[in-house]
Amino acid sequence: MRSNGAYGDRMVEVCRHARVPHAVYSEPYSDIPHVERIREMLDADPAITHVCMVHSETTTGLLNDIAPVGELCHEHGLTFIVDAMSSFACVEMPVEDWHIDFLVSSANKDIQGVPGFSFIICRRDKLEASAGKARSLSMDLYDQWVPMERDGKWRYTSPTHVVLAFARALCELEEKGGIPARAMHRN
Repeated sequence: MRSNGAYGDRMVEVCRHARVPHAVYSEPYSDIPHVERIREMLDADPAITHVCMVHSETTTGLLNDIAPVGELCHEHGLTFIVDAMSSFACVEMPVEDWHIDFLVSSANKDIQGVPGFSFIICRRDKLEASAGKARSLSMDLYDQWVPMERDGKWRYTSPTHVVLAFARALCELEEKGGIPARAMHRN
């Protein structure tokens, strides 16, 4: 797990709360992680099965170079989880090419909808393999996905107004030139 800044700290907090064994690789807010250091950690600890990484450090605007980490995870047969809360829909992210297994983002942030739900883009096989492994109901992605896949609905009450705002924000993103136009304004 790579931790820098508030988002990385929150990932560590989630692991601790759920009693998930974890190792932390951390850099200062303004430094990009060293892939070779991550490789050393993975080689030294065969118990590591997942690597979680923040793509954009909101505090500094730093974009972490996640592609080499995704390649490293792919080489080691590990699951690669990317927190793209403040980068999704603002910069191009070739999920498959970067070997991202789970990409987590939000209805608001760079999509510019309203707060109310997060979403995950993931490999279906990895999602299906997670069935029965969640340590809490709220974090059970598979259990949320089943009724969405079957009925097109949330497991519980749908946040209808947030979904409508999200759909409108996606339309506006497309109308304004998509991700390339938004990325140009980010720089």
